[in-house]
Amino acid sequence: MRTDWLLLQRLAEELDGALRGARIRSAGRTPDGRFGLGVTAGTVAIDAFGPTPLVTIAGELPLAREAGWVRTMADALEGLRIDRVRSRRGDRLIVFECSARSRFGVESGYRLVAELVPRFGNVLLLKDETIVSAAKTFSRADNARRAIVVGEAYEPPPLPAVPRVLAPSRSEDAGAEDRAGDSAIYAYWDDQTLVAAYVTPLPQFATLRMTREPTLLPLLSRAAGVANREIASQAFEARRAALRERVAKRARVLAREREALARQRDDADARDDLRSAGDLLYAHAHEIPRGAASFAPPSEPDRRIDLDPQLDAKGNAAAIFRRYRKAVAKSAHARSRLDDLDSDLRFAEELLWELERTDADTLAEVAEAVERLERRKARTGTGRTQRRGKPIEVRLSDEARIYVGRSPRGNAELTFRLARPRDLWFHARNTPGAHVILHIDSGREPSAAELERAASLAAYHSKGRASERVDVDFTERKFVRRRQNAPPGLVFYTNARTIAAAPMPA
Repeated sequence: MRTDWLLLQRLAEELDGALRGARIRSAGRTPDGRFGLGVTAGTVAIDAFGPTPLVTIAGELPLAREAGWVRTMADALEGLRIDRVRSRRGDRLIVFECSARSRFGVESGYRLVAELVPRFGNVLLLKDETIVSAAKTFSRADNARRAIVVGEAYEPPPLPAVPRVLAPSRSEDAGAEDRAGDSAIYAYWDDQTLVAAYVTPLPQFATLRMTREPTLLPLLSRAAGVANREIASQAFEARRAALRERVAKRARVLAREREALARQRDDADARDDLRSAGDLLYAHAHEIPRGAASFAPPSEPDRRIDLDPQLDAKGNAAAIFRRYRKAVAKSAHARSRLDDLDSDLRFAEELLWELERTDADTLAEVAEAVERLERRKARTGTGRTQRRGKPIEVRLSDEARIYVGRSPRGNAELTFRLARPRDLWFHARNTPGAHVILHIDSGREPSAAELERAASLAAYHSKGRASERVDVDFTERKFVRRRQNAPPGLVFYTNARTIAAAPMPA
């Protein structure tokens, strides 16, 4: 959807009516990347960088105080009062004038400027006429027309010689500017999709369904919501694909390392050869002349033992035994490392499955798990609040409930923090899957139907969900243990029984 300065003038008027006198309770980045102001009416979302730059009012959204310009603006704006919202005649620019009065009666004010120009949008915070913070900064060398530099005076975008409007410049539309404040907004729809909204009729959209709406803000909020959902969906799929490739790449590296270590662990013949060579040199030391480059033992005439001419027989034997001890140590290290590699490869398989079932609520948790697989330290200080996805809950009766973990960390928390020792724990056998807990308040024995339902959920939330039947193990939670030094969600268990269940969703 396109905008022009007349439409944004109407938007500023409606924002002014809705926000004048409101106090900014919070500020920061919204989950979909916009800059937001938390007020009583909801969240004022400033999208200066989208395909259609707009300011809308959405429901309450979590706001992250990210480092950089976002945090600088949040620190300055939180607690201020919005005194006025205005637009700039002839330009796509909306200004929020904000102020606060100290207990000593000293008033301080800031201006939050949203430049809503497609491809050239920006968000700036001004103190008087000085730039305090800006989403995008550039010098005269980057832009000959103006500079945006923190600490210097703000220079608005130059106005076009003739302000453009969406409505055709026909004689009957000569009063379009005068009617910018009319109550009627002309909205044009393609089925349920808003194609255009304007303060006057738009003949170029005459073939579409047209409605007259009393206000502009709800229309723009709806359009922005649809657009942001599409953008968020595309970003989600792109991030999921990137994480999938990272896991696959790490799995390939781990598999190669495992193959090399397995050869090192299993090379017992080479170690035995070194030990027997050392024994033979000690046994025949008196027969080996100094400076010899090799020795063929009389008991094994076809065997040749390479020697260091600089050493005598005993010296060569000692050197061979040092190589033998080193090979034994490498073999022991290989066995220990192979256990870690097997755990990581299982975790990589789990993550590839988790990435197939993840959603926007749990993608951040899976990304944390990918970081762990790559042996990276979890990132801190980003300012984003990592919300844990709550487990799926299925209520069977007033006293019986089933819980399903939604991520590796969610599985671990469900099993080891939320579940009670006597609760039943379910997991698809020998395949990646979610942890499932059957909890009964009274502590009675579960019925066959309840066991079947829990098993069917464990089967559905597993890699085998496409099968007709999946073997599901279940045991009391007290018999489930964390794997030592293993990533979250990898466990071992005992005293299990198995039930074949048909995968069924919640």
